[in-house]
Amino acid sequence: MRTLGREEPNNLRLAMWASCPQRKNWKTTRGISRTRRPLLNAKSKNLFDHFMYHYCWENQRCITSVDGFFEPLNTRVKVKGKDFKVPFYFHRKNGDPIYLAGIYTNTVDGRRTIAVLTKDATPMLAEIYNEKKRPPVIIDEENLDSWLY
Repeated sequence: MRTLGREEPNNLRLAMWASCPQRKNWKTTRGISRTRRPLLNAKSKNLFDHFMYHYCWENQRCITSVDGFFEPLNTRVKVKGKDFKVPFYFHRKNGDPIYLAGIYTNTVDGRRTIAVLTKDATPMLAEIYNEKKRPPVIIDEENLDSWLY
């Protein structure tokens, strides 16, 4: 994924979508935790008080540019014993990028890892986000600087 980070706001960097905040007592391989699941998403309501997010919230915010993203709608219909899910693709009609709020960490070998921030779904989106009800936080283009700083 392409990201703009707070420390280099004019430099797009490639990042791996799976953040693992640095903790001294976590066993890591090249900065990625082997004992805990990496974070793909981070609940924005937990940023202020959760130990894993506190440093990133204050110092390592980023913006990720995507063309669109998928969200599976769980139909609750069983197919071969599993719930059948229909993928919904969210994108802008005019093809402009979608900017997602995120937090990042840099691994010991210099790679960047990110977690996309999520929020509670609006009633309209809750119909599609019917399992976790947590869509990504989308930032309007005019608010990009406000998020980074």
